[in-house]
Amino acid sequence: LAVIPLFMMIAELQWVNQLQAVILPTLVSAFGVFFMRQYLISALPNELLEAGRVDGASTFRIFWSIVVPVARPAMAVLAMLTFLTAWNEFFWPLIALTTANPTVQVALAGLGSGYVPQRSVIMAGTLLSGYASQAVCIGVVLVHLIAHRRLQPFAEDTLRVSLNKQAEVALVCQLLSMTLGLVSTAVGADGEDSAAAWPV
Repeated sequence: LAVIPLFMMIAELQWVNQLQAVILPTLVSAFGVFFMRQYLISALPNELLEAGRVDGASTFRIFWSIVVPVARPAMAVLAMLTFLTAWNEFFWPLIALTTANPTVQVALAGLGSGYVPQRSVIMAGTLLSGYASQAVCIGVVLVHLIAHRRLQPFAEDTLRVSLNKQAEVALVCQLLSMTLGLVSTAVGADGEDSAAAWPV
């Protein structure tokens, strides 16, 4: 239901077939708001905010010097999960972008369109998109591993430690799902001939 008003808003801003039409709607989500709220409720005690007010800090100084450092691990994890979700998005880029400026997923789906699909082109596109998707996932995992000390929360609270564990599990699951999707796309693109070639 939200796609029609979102597309009308994008059209009024003259962002159709531009990358900001795909990037900006994914920056804020209900999951991100709930995720950050739940993290800050457990990680940011009210005593810290009250101590900042007693010291005479302004609201912006409290936000910048107290809230942002505490929220940094959750912000980094949310940024990685949001990036992977936006990378895997298919429906909205299909609507907001044209065939002259597609994303990887939309371009791969477009290779199979036509009266007689060319299987060699589909397989080549699947291979290249698989390399691109795996490179993106491996890059995100490497960023997470390199910045692991920064992403680790300041106190060894069970909830905060489990946040990093859940982020690692989510990133690995994303990598596995993209790999399985690549395999299923490659098998499905080859059609009945490849299925007949498999031993029974």
